Amino acid sequence: MIVVTDGESDDTISTRHAAELARANGIVMFSVGVGSRVNQNELSTIATSPDCTHVFTVTNYEEIKAIKEEIQKSSCQAPVYIKYNVTYTCEIQKCPPMALITTPGGATLETNMTCGLGNVYTAFTNPYPGESFYEVVKQTSNENPGVLFRNSSSTQTLYINVVDALKSTTSSEGCIVHI
Repeated sequence: MIVVTDGESDDTISTRHAAELARANGIVMFSVGVGSRVNQNELSTIATSPDCTHVFTVTNYEEIKAIKEEIQKSSCQAPVYIKYNVTYTCEIQKCPPMALITTPGGATLETNMTCGLGNVYTAFTNPYPGESFYEVVKQTSNENPGVLFRNSSSTQTLYINVVDALKSTTSSEGCIVHI
């Protein structure tokens, strides 16, 4: 969802709650501030993290055209939401970023691969966890399935990204990942 504003909402608390509810239901939020009177904190409150890919400011409505491609690129790379107790399968080089809405108490991810070796990166704060920015990483393979528990005290979105751990050497090309 893209929220475009040229100022500050009349009810910042309701705006924050609406954005939190949308994100809790798996909606990736972008915010665009137009002009010089926008509230940067409110743009950040509305948008999904990180701000660098989900918050934009422009000086006028014409400039929205200039950021259109960047928003399209970010939204097309939005995480695929997976469900509890449902196995998601993908080829390691083609696995999209994923997300899981956790419940209070946390979530356990079980992963395995048909061959090769994968790294499962997770984060609550970054929709695109990877080698340079993640909170927890777990390796998975056909011989050693990965089991990863992420604790949470409230309903949160857990972001997941599976990467070929052998990409710089022998590669796990064609290997299937089950999450």
